[in-house]
Amino acid sequence: MGAQLSTFFYTIKALVAQYNAFSKRISQSPGIPKLNASVPFWTIPNAPVARHGEDKELPTYADVIVIGSGISGTSIAQALLEHDAKPAGSDSDSESCEPAPSPLKIVMLEARDACSGATGRNGGHACPNVYNEYSQLKADHGAEAALEILRFRLAHIDALIKAAKEENVLEASQARVVDDYDAFMNPEMFASAQQELKKYLKEVPKDLAQGFEVINERKSIDELQLASSILGCIIKPGASIHPYRFVTGILSNLLARHPK
Repeated sequence: MGAQLSTFFYTIKALVAQYNAFSKRISQSPGIPKLNASVPFWTIPNAPVARHGEDKELPTYADVIVIGSGISGTSIAQALLEHDAKPAGSDSDSESCEPAPSPLKIVMLEARDACSGATGRNGGHACPNVYNEYSQLKADHGAEAALEILRFRLAHIDALIKAAKEENVLEASQARVVDDYDAFMNPEMFASAQQELKKYLKEVPKDLAQGFEVINERKSIDELQLASSILGCIIKPGASIHPYRFVTGILSNLLARHPK
């Protein structure tokens, strides 16, 4: 009994120490960005919008302030501006036409250049986890919710391509659908993944079962020019995009469409 109590109190003490360390860390100021930060490969050459507004004073008023100019900040700004640009009453069945309100004033703040943070340092691989997390999602949330989650993940592929087309940055951003490969060097992990895929393909609707294939023949693996230690691969749906050019292209378009 004494040993069990000692173990219990030791565990609680360790958890409290971890919590205190975590709490202290998140309460600290992140500080000012370093002046000698590394330059991401993807941001060369700089986009025309990279240093937009650096020589201007901050406005005294804004309806919305967006902190960060990566894919999240840009998506938010775009959604707000598009919604604000809709004619009054267009979201309802009302036939009345109210006077258009003043344009929404949005200020986007960035510590360095536009899209120079995580998005600008990203290789642009859109590879949703699908078959390998299906069983766990089903166990945690039920079959129906699991399918909704997987559809949402896979929808990112078409959404990226669609956004690139609509913003006329498809070529510049190199947005395209690709085959994504899960490569395995451990035989047990490869066998387990194949079982997960088999179960997934057996249970999901056809719209979620497209684009999957197992590669386990040595000749096929060698044709992919993979390392000799690779035992096999599972192909799944994916996409590739140049995030920096994608985001900075959209930012340039937003500035042109909404100069005020």
